[in-house]
Amino acid sequence: MRARDGKMTQREAAERNMPVSSPTVARSTVATADPIKQAIAARLNEQCRQEKRGRLSWQVLNEFYVNATGKLGLDPISARKRVSALVHWGPVEITAGLLERSWYWSDQAGLSHSNSLIVAAAERAGCRTLYTEDLAHGRVYGIVEAVNPFLAGQRPTA
Repeated sequence: MRARDGKMTQREAAERNMPVSSPTVARSTVATADPIKQAIAARLNEQCRQEKRGRLSWQVLNEFYVNATGKLGLDPISARKRVSALVHWGPVEITAGLLERSWYWSDQAGLSHSNSLIVAAAERAGCRTLYTEDLAHGRVYGIVEAVNPFLAGQRPTA
C-alpha cells in the first residue's frame, strides 16, 4: 500500500529490503570531460564522502570505465584504478530482483535499460536523491528524485 504522497510505505520498503529513512545519495555523475562539471562533481563527491552518504551502482561503475577509456582517453590500467577507488562507495549489486525492478522502471517511466538499472539500484539502496544529468531534473521514481547537479541552483555546497 502506498502512502498518500505516492511514496513507498515503511512496510513496502521492508518487504523489498529498502530502507526509506537512509540519507544516502546515488551518483551517476562520475565521468565527464567538461572541466566545470568535473569541479562540480568533485565537490559533490567530497560532500558525499564527508557526510558518508554516497552510493553507486555497478552500472555506474561500468559506464564510468567505458567513458574513461573512451571519451576521457584514460588508459585501461588508470581507468581500472579509478574504478577500484570508487568501490568504497558500496556499489549496489545487480541481482535478479534488481533486474526485475529495472524492467518496472523501463516499462513505467520509459527509461533506457541502463538508466532503469541505475534508478532501481538507487531505490534499493534507499537513496532519496540520484545525482544525474541523464534523467529529467526533479522527476521522482518511487522514493528517488533525479537531481541534475550541473543546473544552476542545484549545485552542492561543499
